[in-house]
Amino acid sequence: MASAPPRSLPTPCVASARAEAGVFAISLLPAFAGSRGLLPTVGFGVVWAVVTACWYAVFVLLVGRGRTLVTRPRAQRIVGSASGIVLVAVGLGVALGL
Repeated sequence: MASAPPRSLPTPCVASARAEAGVFAISLLPAFAGSRGLLPTVGFGVVWAVVTACWYAVFVLLVGRGRTLVTRPRAQRIVGSASGIVLVAVGLGVALGL
């Protein structure tokens, strides 16, 4: 029996696994929360997490819609033709020394 292809992680999971995003959040969060104590810092962190989750949800929905648009045969023909024209133009430019 053939095994199923591996599933990829959703975009928010991949993005949250990036170390530099965590370092950025940790270094920036105290600058905006101030030195009023733990509660404002935690509150700001929660707001930041909710806004980030909403942004990634919108991004995933848009990518899903874009995928259905790009997988249509007509769209694939248009993209293939456009990329072919660009490659020919670049080749001519290189051949002519432009």
